[in-house]
Amino acid sequence: VSAGKLEDAKARIADLEHDWDAAQGRLKSINSTKWTELDSAIDRALRQLRSARPNYAGCKSSLEALVAVIDADSR
Repeated sequence: VSAGKLEDAKARIADLEHDWDAAQGRLKSINSTKWTELDSAIDRALRQLRSARPNYAGCKSSLEALVAVIDADSR
């Protein structure tokens, strides 16, 4: 998204969605609260990138929010 390549970002988030869904059973059983938080952030980013008219600001914001959720437990 930062490079202005929304189609590339859309493809990459599809990869994330696939891997996330494939690991749902295992990851959700580890920490269902965190799983739900991450799943919601991923869904928001997916909606932005898959919008009929995706815009840079919305896509960037949703991806930054997703990264913040991921980083929240790594500090």
